[in-house]
Amino acid sequence: MGKIILKNMKFKGRHGALAWEKSLEQTFCVDLEACMDFSRAALSDRLEDTVDYSRIYDAVKGLVEGESCQLLEKLADAICDRVLDTDERLEAVKVLVKKPGVPLDGELDWAGVEVEKKRNEG
Repeated sequence: MGKIILKNMKFKGRHGALAWEKSLEQTFCVDLEACMDFSRAALSDRLEDTVDYSRIYDAVKGLVEGESCQLLEKLADAICDRVLDTDERLEAVKVLVKKPGVPLDGELDWAGVEVEKKRNEG
């Protein structure tokens, strides 16, 4: 088993429960791990025998930059589902969605939500 890891992808989106969060673009950072069996790709050294990272990136980008979600929980869950749908060889996905501009009365680097899904476990 191996992992495809994409760290600190940055996108602009309009996610949040407050009206101003939906009206202004904010930065969202996403870390992703996608698990699959790399044995065939390791032997062949061919892109066709693994998952093209750009397909995963594009799937995440489409969701973060697309339709607004009120909750990071919904966004992270949707990312997991979409990434699992990119290739049937993916066995599991773990996603961390970070929001640096979270509206809290205090100082912090970011708030986030982590979701992990395995194929066929909804």
